[in-house]
Amino acid sequence: MTGDNPTKRPELRVLVVDDDRAIQELYRTYLRRRNCSCEIATDGREALLILMKQTFDVLIVDLRMEHMDGLVFLQEALSIWPWLAVVISSGFITPEVTQKAAQLGITRVLKKSEKMDVLLDSVFEAASERLEVVGSAVEDNALRLMRAHMRMMTRLTQNHAETEVLVEELSQFGCMLSEILSSEVSGILIYRDDKHTLLLTDQSASGIDFSERVIEEMLTRFNVLSGQSIIREDVHLEHRQLFAGSSSPSLPGKITSVPIIMGDDISGLVTLAASDAAPYSPEDISLLYHAANHVSSLFMTLQEIHALAAHDALTGLYNRLRMNEELAHAWGLSVRHGHAMGVLLMDLDHLKTINDTYGHAAGDDVLCEFADIIADAARASDTVARYGGDEFVIILPHLGSSGAPALAERILKAVRSHTFCEESLKLSASTTIGVATSSPEHPAESGEDLIRRADEALYAAKRAGRDQIQIWGS
Repeated sequence: MTGDNPTKRPELRVLVVDDDRAIQELYRTYLRRRNCSCEIATDGREALLILMKQTFDVLIVDLRMEHMDGLVFLQEALSIWPWLAVVISSGFITPEVTQKAAQLGITRVLKKSEKMDVLLDSVFEAASERLEVVGSAVEDNALRLMRAHMRMMTRLTQNHAETEVLVEELSQFGCMLSEILSSEVSGILIYRDDKHTLLLTDQSASGIDFSERVIEEMLTRFNVLSGQSIIREDVHLEHRQLFAGSSSPSLPGKITSVPIIMGDDISGLVTLAASDAAPYSPEDISLLYHAANHVSSLFMTLQEIHALAAHDALTGLYNRLRMNEELAHAWGLSVRHGHAMGVLLMDLDHLKTINDTYGHAAGDDVLCEFADIIADAARASDTVARYGGDEFVIILPHLGSSGAPALAERILKAVRSHTFCEESLKLSASTTIGVATSSPEHPAESGEDLIRRADEALYAAKRAGRDQIQIWGS
């Protein structure tokens, strides 16, 4: 009996991509008996995530799986790691499947009904053949790739220390990649729940058709890899032209994209497009892919930094800086689509008295509870921010003139009925609210104009005795 031998180095590192749990365990058992290490992925997307973190000699891949099927996964994986040996093992083998596999350089296509000895022999034979073909090429280029990668990541990290804007970070990343891997246009797509951004950086002067083809290819490829279905209208596009001059060819000769993976999700793409039709070498594609992996880690860190910089430390709401960004964004949408928007500016009444009487710790607790009341009353699409001190703002996109006063009334009543510091001081408090809306009757010039109007209404309500609502222009 052979059994596992933990002291002996594994003969092969094998990644099994199959969603059948029984098959997974069967392959794992037999591979370990042959002293192979074995990892499991249940679909192509999960397999890509695993390949980002570990290296393997052989893939055993099923074809029909959720999220990303086997052939789509293999096309992606082999364009990035061309030295991987592959054995397809599936219950759905057809002449068309065999033909597509052959186009990817895969000749070992087995039915799952084959005996395990046949599968294992195919695994070792495929690994041996692939090593003979590409082993030396991989080793010869390893040092060059490592040096280029380190130069790029060092520069990117330095740039991060010098700039605060995420888009600038991504633009610099695209430029650095273009320097290492010759291209006219670099594209970076970031998919987030609240905003999808596609940054296109033009190193030359490519024409409109060139750029449009890159954008179309990026969206199509992202949807295939991620399982999403975003369209052009869903994406905020920023197109930067770095150099003026004679135009490049109207259409790209090659477009190469690799996924950006954040956590367990495919959350974007890094794309290079060049007029030259000669394909990038496998080693260059590998560099591009692994650079994207490192940048995804950096980007997640930047997002955390950005989130911390955008939130008020006490209440957790957006701070005034982020509020200004959201105000500009909401105003832009209001102007573009012709719908009204509103702003509520509110003040927690007599906070100084609470601080003087019970201490600033109690005042902070009251502020936090007040912030929670406001946030609970607002819609998911609204922006709630601490404006400063005891003042808070709600930005209400796509809201009619009656909606803003109704929300203000709900907040007013909620504060009146709430017991603050219930387990200790049992305090009562009130709020005063100024309301301003952009409408045909009261057109505004900007989001800042709405804030100014809400501020005027707030102080009018304070002069009238507090604990009430004042609507600007009424």
